[in-house]
Amino acid sequence: GGASVLEVRFNTQVKTEWEVPGQAEKVIHRPLLAATVAAPSILTKSPPTVSLHGYSKRYYGPYPHFWSYRFITFVGKDQASGEAKGFWTADATFGASKYNYWKDFSAEDGKAAVTHHEEKQHCFHQMHVGHCLGREVHLKSPFAKRELNLRSERSDSLMSEAFWSAEVVDKKTGNVVMKGYAFNEHCMGTI
Repeated sequence: GGASVLEVRFNTQVKTEWEVPGQAEKVIHRPLLAATVAAPSILTKSPPTVSLHGYSKRYYGPYPHFWSYRFITFVGKDQASGEAKGFWTADATFGASKYNYWKDFSAEDGKAAVTHHEEKQHCFHQMHVGHCLGREVHLKSPFAKRELNLRSERSDSLMSEAFWSAEVVDKKTGNVVMKGYAFNEHCMGTI
């Protein structure tokens, strides 16, 4: 009795917040979670501890009953400089409130810095392409995907999540300016 079967520890390396239309509470994004998982009693042939990376976002507050969103996190390399770059982009509706953005970020020193924020009227998604002024991200091919039905007494939403190979294209020239990987989440229903 009393022995742990599974132990998971998270360390928030980067935390950033921004406002959601119609809400008093800001949404919290933690894009570079460091995690360790230990399960010696059930993973007897594995190393005692496995290190992982994760992502977390938290919405809290009196959200409207209906919602729909597409969310993409991209991390890749600039084709010209080889520099590592990333961004978050979303296209969402919470009730009648529209919520969309494209935020470039840098996390070289372990602290997220939003280096550019595209105005919301220039950001939108169409299935597997996220658009902003001058650029678009193309989700090329998925290599891990899952679909979940999120149900409770009040809510019923269908959420799909997938990891993709991805490219960022300059809209003016059509040239690929970054290649990398993206996490894409799409959800619609009630909350």
